[in-house]
Amino acid sequence: LAGQFEADADGGFETADSSSYAIPFLSILQSMSPQCKKSDGAYIKGAEEGMLYNSVSQDIFDGAAGVTVIPCYFKRSFIKWAPRDSGGGFKGELMPSDPQVAAGKVDKDGRLVDSEGNLLSDTRTHYVLVVDKDGGYQPVVISLASSQIKKSRQWMARMQGIKLQRADGTHYTPAMFSHEYRITTVPESNDKGSWF
Repeated sequence: LAGQFEADADGGFETADSSSYAIPFLSILQSMSPQCKKSDGAYIKGAEEGMLYNSVSQDIFDGAAGVTVIPCYFKRSFIKWAPRDSGGGFKGELMPSDPQVAAGKVDKDGRLVDSEGNLLSDTRTHYVLVVDKDGGYQPVVISLASSQIKKSRQWMARMQGIKLQRADGTHYTPAMFSHEYRITTVPESNDKGSWF
């Protein structure tokens, strides 16, 4: 029976392009996340703040135990958001070298905005594979912005800091996807509130 399935591998997906699929994000559930609120249609039984959540599979993971991931690719960009008072919403993605980013000004709240008042959110995106207990994996995106940029920088420095020795005695940095990492959550707070 397995051979029959293998013979038809990828069948039926021939006309599907990238717009046919949802992007799976791995995010941290917070106290106000809809998945944690019993009165919300998005509620998931057992979901609590501090857990990790896969937006496509709807899987939740204990944040203290974490998940094992294999990082595959990294991208820094600036996500353009319309101001909330004008309805909000995604307005595009800009590379750090984009002239709109360079022309941005810091507003009274310390946020980078463009000439139209759109927020330009510095965002670090990690494309990873979540490894399950059976050795399988699921691709997900981890998007870190604001107070989480520090975590992204630390992780990138840790990955870049791995050095392996060649046969000739020289050292090299292995590919990003050469190692597995455990992603966990921890509580944090400042004068504006607390979160995981």
